[in-house]
Amino acid sequence: MALLLHSDINALHKASKAKLIHMKIQRERRESEKNYEYDFSGLQYPGETDGSGLPLIPSPSLFSSLHSTTADSPWLVEHGIPTVAHCATHLELLEVFFALRNKIINSEQLDNTFGVKVVAKIVYRRKYDSTTKGYVSRRTTLRDDSIKFRRREKWSYYLSIAVERFKFWIEKADKAMFEEWRSSSKKPALPCLPPLDVLMVWHAFLLNPIDFDSYCGDHSLYAIRQIQFPWVQIHNSIDTDEWTYEVPLGANDWTTKVANMEPDLFVYLQQTGAIPKSISRTLRKYGDSNVPIGSMWDYLRGFGLSRREEIFLDLLLNIQMKDKTSERLIGNVLRQASFVDKMHDHLWICSPAAEGTLYRAIARYHKFLKLFQLYPGNILVPTLDIDLVWHTHQCSAAFYENSMRERTGRYIDHDDKIGKTALDSGIDETQKLFRLRFGQEYSLCLCWDCEMTLTMLEKLEKNSALFQTDSIGSIVEHG
Repeated sequence: MALLLHSDINALHKASKAKLIHMKIQRERRESEKNYEYDFSGLQYPGETDGSGLPLIPSPSLFSSLHSTTADSPWLVEHGIPTVAHCATHLELLEVFFALRNKIINSEQLDNTFGVKVVAKIVYRRKYDSTTKGYVSRRTTLRDDSIKFRRREKWSYYLSIAVERFKFWIEKADKAMFEEWRSSSKKPALPCLPPLDVLMVWHAFLLNPIDFDSYCGDHSLYAIRQIQFPWVQIHNSIDTDEWTYEVPLGANDWTTKVANMEPDLFVYLQQTGAIPKSISRTLRKYGDSNVPIGSMWDYLRGFGLSRREEIFLDLLLNIQMKDKTSERLIGNVLRQASFVDKMHDHLWICSPAAEGTLYRAIARYHKFLKLFQLYPGNILVPTLDIDLVWHTHQCSAAFYENSMRERTGRYIDHDDKIGKTALDSGIDETQKLFRLRFGQEYSLCLCWDCEMTLTMLEKLEKNSALFQTDSIGSIVEHG
């Protein structure tokens, strides 16, 4: 049995290595446009593979339950707790957000769009001239050390536009859903998937559930809180080779014709920056406090703008007003960047043991919610795996609220603004309570090797009486 266990784990390690090599080859191919080949025939993977034996990662089986749902059947089970498939799709989406941020920061086309240029500074330095045998002043161009920081500011520029687009989109989407909801017995559903920038702002807002609830109440948004987050459509729109998000062309009709919005903000900014016209000039002056509010719009009005361009310019002018709500929405996305980075570092979505990792995370989340019920006065802090499930849960606002009230007796907020001191104290307290209540370790090592080992042990446990029930989780402890 020990030999079998070693063999299976070794196969998983090989599959992990194969996936990482495959990812590296794809990246190098894109960068250098050379052809690379790697022989994967010697790697035996115990899971699903393609025709050449290359592991299918993410495994299609992770998402099988997504495609068995219908519009009338709930995708959440066990009183509103997310499934492995929804957590896996969430991991896909977070990886898309990670890739988007890097694409924005590193885009030279967006450097041009936002007027980010190398600032050449000329100085004259005294240098010894061996010909004249004396010192002369020579012109020297200094390196622009600030350019890499100014290029990163493009992400803030992008977010500020995305937030205004989200505020515009949510009003339009809620109105469309509410009218359909009122005129029929159907449950409210999105008219179509939102653009990626809007989806990112919406996602981060949902992770502040009470704040999102208040916003909907203040703006008379009745339908948007009632919908289930569109995990199925999101999964179908993600390319896991490139980690891109693309809504089918037909689904963009509502976005372009009803909402009068560009379906892809990144593409639009690239195209606009390359064409010398009114909007591109406005974007190059983006963030310039010397441009008076309103005067730019008066100047541009005479250029024969389309209705969609007028709306876009209105959004740019709104940014200049520095609305507090917009600043909060930007803050939501920026705070979530840390979690996105952690998910990318662990890269569970590419792990051959992803199903086991997510299954255990959901089981631990059940226990985490039990602590909320038993210790209502305590600050409880989730581990990374539990936090993923918690975030997935919050993405369907009304379902989350109902589930929390049923399971814990109250509507629990998710405060991602807690300081480090309070977090450290909370994690220590949560760990003690978890051990006391469930007799298991709370903080675990969640690396690929440990997760694959646990997955194989759990498979053995199902077919053997050598291990006690529910004992696997305590084997791997945080080091």
